[in-house]
Amino acid sequence: MNRIDFEEIDDELFKIIIDTSILELIKNTFNVTEEEDIDEVDYQPVWTLNRETKEKQLAYVKIRCNIVPEFRKIHIADIDKAGASSLEMLEFLERNGGRKISATKR
Repeated sequence: MNRIDFEEIDDELFKIIIDTSILELIKNTFNVTEEEDIDEVDYQPVWTLNRETKEKQLAYVKIRCNIVPEFRKIHIADIDKAGASSLEMLEFLERNGGRKISATKR
């Protein structure tokens, strides 16, 4: 069995792997098989406060697209299972034309 030498894998390849994982997570969220089916993505990060550290942390991301106009939730646990961090998820959405929706205040 061949072993992967991670020292020889550069940062760009890791970025491609993570981006691919995030894209698959988004496709699975909308039950689509082709990337081209997803267009006009809106997203809204939903934050919570860590009780111990009092730091803001991502709880989940609400996301919708042209084929599913209702928001769906992608929980942080699902992002972690995909092999990405919450920051990588938000950067991916921003970098790929996602529109960030601000929370409405009452």
